[in-house]
Amino acid sequence: LSFEIFSDLSERWTANSGTEYYHDRIKSMRNTVDGQNGSLKMLRGLYPDNSSYVNTSVYSIHHLKFGRFNVEAGVRYNWLKASFVDMDLGQVRVSPNAFVWNTGANYSFNSHHIYASLNTGYRAPNIDDMGTLGIVDFRYELPSYALKPEKSYNSEIGYKYDSRNWNFGLSVYHNKLNNLINRIQTGQIIDGYNVYRKENTEEAVIKGVEGSFGWQANRRLLFDLFASFNHGQNLSRSEPLRRMPPFNGYASMKYVLNKFYIKGELAWADNQSRLAQGDKDDNRIPFAGTPGWNALNFYSGYSLRSVQLRLSAQNLFNADYRTHGSGINSVGRSLWLSLQYDL
Repeated sequence: LSFEIFSDLSERWTANSGTEYYHDRIKSMRNTVDGQNGSLKMLRGLYPDNSSYVNTSVYSIHHLKFGRFNVEAGVRYNWLKASFVDMDLGQVRVSPNAFVWNTGANYSFNSHHIYASLNTGYRAPNIDDMGTLGIVDFRYELPSYALKPEKSYNSEIGYKYDSRNWNFGLSVYHNKLNNLINRIQTGQIIDGYNVYRKENTEEAVIKGVEGSFGWQANRRLLFDLFASFNHGQNLSRSEPLRRMPPFNGYASMKYVLNKFYIKGELAWADNQSRLAQGDKDDNRIPFAGTPGWNALNFYSGYSLRSVQLRLSAQNLFNADYRTHGSGINSVGRSLWLSLQYDL
């Protein structure tokens, strides 16, 4: 449920203010069948059965214009309520909250734009963080009810150029992370698995740069390039931050003819061998890291009044690859067809 008010306060001042409300309920159970006599035993699922998770927030974001300058500033307050029944502790209620703000400025002249921003963010612990009990991938996890929200402090500067035929963008950022939720080994072993419990124990920093380039060669032909590089460091452990994506990007070419278009895209990622200890323990990540990959994709479409036909051919090289940190490999060589009709 969400409610928002747009305020036109003056010629130079507008604002968006509102509230949001989410309510999740989780059902979870596990049945064990005895292979000898066929008897059925009902046990606790991975998560507490009949758990509830409520997320409520209020916010206000203001936009100001001063000639070539645009300024934006806002605040947001979130409070959460997680409720579930623990086998040992009984009824458990956890109510973390977080206050965040953001501010930014943009200076524009002709087709040039220079901007800077400072933002805070958070990730509140969820039912998976707090209530997990049992085997998850390569580990056995115990519930953790005293977790606090993770916090981030991000600063970014960038430049954009946008004209009729050309566009270019470059940005750099620095993101400081506090109260990171991390799995800590307890020293126990259950069913042959090391036992972990989640705690707010770590600080980290992520630095990155992103760049994009576009060229409208003529009214039918468009070229696009994008690349992103990130470097994450766990300050508490003096090691790389877990699951950091490698250098990656894509290059594409799109041709448009009346109501028909075709687009070729080469997506790629470098290998990621800079691993945290948690990455090395993760069975989703190969021993020496995730190999680099290239994937060639084609997309096409045709629109006729209310009918839209889409045809795509993905991974024409049939590369056997996965995104770093993913538990499954991406789709092989494949064709996709879709038909949409708008009433």
